[in-house]
Amino acid sequence: NNVIVLHLNGTFTVGSSPLNLYNNTCVLLDGTIQINNSTTASAAVRADSQTRISISGGIIDGGNRTGRNAIYFTSCSMAQVDGMTLRNFGPENPRSGGSDIIHFSGGSTPYIVTRCYLNGGSSRGIWLQLNGPKSVISDNEVTAVNQDGVDCDSSTKGCVAKYNYCHDLTRYG
Repeated sequence: NNVIVLHLNGTFTVGSSPLNLYNNTCVLLDGTIQINNSTTASAAVRADSQTRISISGGIIDGGNRTGRNAIYFTSCSMAQVDGMTLRNFGPENPRSGGSDIIHFSGGSTPYIVTRCYLNGGSSRGIWLQLNGPKSVISDNEVTAVNQDGVDCDSSTKGCVAKYNYCHDLTRYG
């Protein structure tokens, strides 16, 4: 019944491992998590099969590298991303796989993304692969990505996507 609140103040560089979130963890970012040429991790922030996790505030900068996600949560439940700037995950063209800025896959209800600014990516802005979990994607701005700003495919159902401003994309859907 305890919650870990992690205050990250400053600039942090991703190396060979992402920032892994675990059950009952809330990250308050006041600074920047950055990916650079020496980063080998496939995501800046990751969670696998975790419950009650969140990250908010600050910036995740992809350093214009492709093949990296800002945030990748798989098989999680009760996960939220709020009020973040996520930028520079590769050029808008050409498309590069594995360069989705936020990617949620599997798990259970709910997944929430609110009040974020996503700018620049070689694949999708927000990609939901949620066969069953409900999600709320609200009040985000997504620009300069190769594919959809908000992509609800792979059997996603029960998603509420509202008040998102998706513009200057290569593909709209």
